[in-house]
Amino acid sequence: MTTTKQLAYDDQSFNNSKGSYDVFLSFKCDDTGKTFTDHLSTALKQAGFCTFKGGGCDDIDESRREENINSESIQESKMCIIVFSQNYASSGWCLDQLVSILERKMKFACMILPIFYHIDPSNLRKLKGSIGEALDRHEEKFKCTRHEKEYWEDKLKKWKNALSQVADLAGMVLQNQHESTFIKKIINVISTRLSRPALYIASCSIGIHRRACRPINSWVQADVSNNSNIEILLVCGIGGIGKTTLAKFVYNLNFGYYFEISCFLANIRETSKLPNGLITLQKQLLSILLKNEKVKISSVDEGIIKIRNALCYRKVLLVLDDVDEPDLVEAIFDMKDWFGFGSKIIVTTRHKSLLRLQLGHEVHEVGILYTIEANELFNFHAFGHENINQISEDKCYKEYSKEVIEWCGGLPLALQVIGSSLAGKSKDVWRSAIEKLRDIPTNKIVDKLRLSYELLEDDHDQNLFLHLSCFFVWMKKDFVVRILDKCEFYTLVGLQNLIDRSLVTIDEYVNDIRMHQLVRDMGRDIVCREAPTDPGKHSRLWHHTISYNVLRGKTGTESVQGMVLDMRMIKKEKYSSPLSPVRQKISTAWSTKLGNSSLQDSVKTDAFEKMHKLQFLRFNKVQVNGSYKNFPKGLRWLCWSGFPEECIPSEFPMRNVVSIDMRYSSLKQLWNGYKFLQYLEILDLSHSYELITTPDLSGLPNLEKLILEHCTKLINVDDTIGCLQKLILLNLKDCQKLKSLPDSICIVSLLTRLNLEGNPISNLPDSIKNLTRLKYIGISYCTNIKRLDWLPSNLSGLNASGCISLEKVASNCAKGYPVEGYINCNKLIEVEGVFKLEPLENAGAQVLAFMGISNLQPMTSMMVSLVFGRMTNIVGKKYPSFVRDDVASLFSLSPNKLPSQILYHCGVFSTFLPGESVPNWFSYKFTDAADVYCTLPNNNVNSHRVINGLSICFVYKCPEAYTNVGLYDGPAIWLRNQTKDLNWAFYPAWFGLPEDDQSGMMWLSYWKVENLFQQGDVIEVMGSPQFAEFKELGVKIFYLDEQTENYYDSNVMMSSTKSKQAI
Repeated sequence: MTTTKQLAYDDQSFNNSKGSYDVFLSFKCDDTGKTFTDHLSTALKQAGFCTFKGGGCDDIDESRREENINSESIQESKMCIIVFSQNYASSGWCLDQLVSILERKMKFACMILPIFYHIDPSNLRKLKGSIGEALDRHEEKFKCTRHEKEYWEDKLKKWKNALSQVADLAGMVLQNQHESTFIKKIINVISTRLSRPALYIASCSIGIHRRACRPINSWVQADVSNNSNIEILLVCGIGGIGKTTLAKFVYNLNFGYYFEISCFLANIRETSKLPNGLITLQKQLLSILLKNEKVKISSVDEGIIKIRNALCYRKVLLVLDDVDEPDLVEAIFDMKDWFGFGSKIIVTTRHKSLLRLQLGHEVHEVGILYTIEANELFNFHAFGHENINQISEDKCYKEYSKEVIEWCGGLPLALQVIGSSLAGKSKDVWRSAIEKLRDIPTNKIVDKLRLSYELLEDDHDQNLFLHLSCFFVWMKKDFVVRILDKCEFYTLVGLQNLIDRSLVTIDEYVNDIRMHQLVRDMGRDIVCREAPTDPGKHSRLWHHTISYNVLRGKTGTESVQGMVLDMRMIKKEKYSSPLSPVRQKISTAWSTKLGNSSLQDSVKTDAFEKMHKLQFLRFNKVQVNGSYKNFPKGLRWLCWSGFPEECIPSEFPMRNVVSIDMRYSSLKQLWNGYKFLQYLEILDLSHSYELITTPDLSGLPNLEKLILEHCTKLINVDDTIGCLQKLILLNLKDCQKLKSLPDSICIVSLLTRLNLEGNPISNLPDSIKNLTRLKYIGISYCTNIKRLDWLPSNLSGLNASGCISLEKVASNCAKGYPVEGYINCNKLIEVEGVFKLEPLENAGAQVLAFMGISNLQPMTSMMVSLVFGRMTNIVGKKYPSFVRDDVASLFSLSPNKLPSQILYHCGVFSTFLPGESVPNWFSYKFTDAADVYCTLPNNNVNSHRVINGLSICFVYKCPEAYTNVGLYDGPAIWLRNQTKDLNWAFYPAWFGLPEDDQSGMMWLSYWKVENLFQQGDVIEVMGSPQFAEFKELGVKIFYLDEQTENYYDSNVMMSSTKSKQAI
């Protein structure tokens, strides 16, 4: 049986090759030269193939050896056949020739067909068996060669890489069959491959696209012999991404090998638009199926019948390139009963949703090139093979190349076009070309990309695309949908259509709208072409200089739907760097209309009077003077960062606005009196440092998000906030003077997120518990809060870190939250249901007994230094100064010195006492640093006893003063039941510090394990001191029927360890 996988074919037609030989035959003379390979050579010659025998023999003289290894015969041959046998790798000659063949395969047109003669291909891939043994012998021989060590090491590496690489190409394997039959099959494969016209692929694309074609090639070859289905693969992506090249690449790899017929129909979209275009395509397909160029078809229906008859249940590989309408594909799929089992159809398209889901097809989206691949493709076209090393090492060219490659964004078409246009040009021309690229994309690239835009179904999707490309790239999808839905767009369905056309992507992690830079530039170029010499008639103005000139010249028209202007960019261009030649030309033309006056910072409101269709306004640091009486009334998105007024003028038209974003404004109050804004859903006044109070909010019935973060002078939130019955987000973070919240906040029934971080509030309203839909509340670094008594029962997120005055959290607040929610709460002694720290005398007698403590008198007089176990000195600068000062002072304090305490945390009772060693009453004691395995006793006498719990004593010391401030710098105990595969890692909420570097600290803990441990279980106990030094560790097992005794001796001092030993 012949096992065939992938016949490596990586370049254009060989029939046009000037090669002197059809086949180059590589083999080991001693193994197969007089047997199998001799018979194969004879069969090749009888079949009419001109064959060069390049048999390897190590005893050949050196000059002839080099001549054969590097022979031009390899280069001049259309195909190389390599016969791998058992002793093939023992010949350095053969391995050198293999390397030479693969090197020439990459550079010249050369197919490779590996033949595996009584050897498993996996031995080459994994370098095992006789292959691995031979390489080991070579390596030993090279070790004995003292001179040219690097040369021999490099040679061995090349051999190994070559063997692995050729194994991936695979080929034909002799498996328990007659050699004569096997040779006939080889001749048939070679005849098919050398007689067919291959599809041209530029040589520079071969290596670059090898990675990208793997998933497609795997799909083609998957279950091809046993598949009872006819499968379709949609290969999609934006124009210029390399869909057709990949399809050709895969087609060439599989032509005539697995399939009885292979057919590649190119440029279907263009051909189908021609008169009788579908009939033309049918003729092309029929001529290949029937191997007859003179095919006559008078109608589409006749063509369908003839194609059905020609298929005749044969296994077909069919590639349909550049398809935009599903009719042809679906018509072919309707003939599936006439295809042979295992047939595969590949369709390249720009439209991801081209086909009906009922067809059960798969989709492969072609991605952009990796950086290293993009570099390779660009350098090839810009510098060529000969000059690539010399020129690319030039620092100037290197920087220019990097800039261009980044601009191309991994798009193969752009890399090829721009690289070719720069080839052979001087550095000055490169610099000028790069400046031009920033303003005017290359026509060849734009035209290719524009086709996807033109193929969109209607004006709705085209306008949506232009809005996105000019204003909304990198913005949150939910926000964009919210705005554009109010602009009479069906945004979600339109977005999906753009995604299907590969014009837009959605980042699955942050939900941002993404667009390839060149696709974005294509959209903006379409807008520019609306009125090439009059930007005031453009539908969208996104370029800061152009927007500024339109406003200064008052040339805006009713065509303008959106505008972007950032005065910082204007000033940067004016004072920092000259404009590019193209931008300078545009700017100069418009400066002429301004009387060649110098740039000023302000514009007039009457510049907007004609812009009746203006819906999107995005300003930054723009000063506008004049009355807003005639300002456009249709604004939907008002984003004016750095708004210069102290109050929004009463005549400013906002009745249709959906989102107001005035971050970093100079507002002291938003507006005077009452405003009814029925469409307003988002109000963001973050970092408005002069804002003192919120206005009357009762006229905002649909407001969902109110963001007042870092409004440092805000002292009051108006009671009318209770009227915001659709509010879901309230952000009051870092409002440094806001000391209380209005009670009316507790009737905002839909509120789900409340952020009060970094504020000086001292308590939350008791009625906050009525906010049943509240899911998250942030009060981190609210340094005046002492207690949390009431929080909503459905709360799923709480951040109270840095509440340095917080002492107690009630049970309804603590539910479900670990200690990690209370970082730096150094006074927190109780989180009900999670942990509690209290005087030792408050502990129950039985718990104390399990710890070996009965006489509390000496305990209560002991003072122990205790540290909260969730501390960190990393406090971001984003918090206000009073928070940073409070936290800084926190870390300058000495540890709390308290009478002996008992800590209950996560079901474990702990106390920390001065001590130097594990008390004698502990059954098992460990003093080394090895892990401790404890095998619980298991004998017939005590087999009935039930384990109740474990006492663990962990003794540690601090050789230096404790300065670590990290979340898990305190001591920890890790407990594992290996038998039942149960694990615990316990970091106590509080831990003790020794008095000095000579003293020890004893951590006594009792673990109530009950039915989790049984006699005979193997347990592992590990004491990890983190910041400290391990001394000892002890373990004692308590049984349910055991009488506790008084073990503690206050004169015994104890220590810690990481332990592991069989007991």
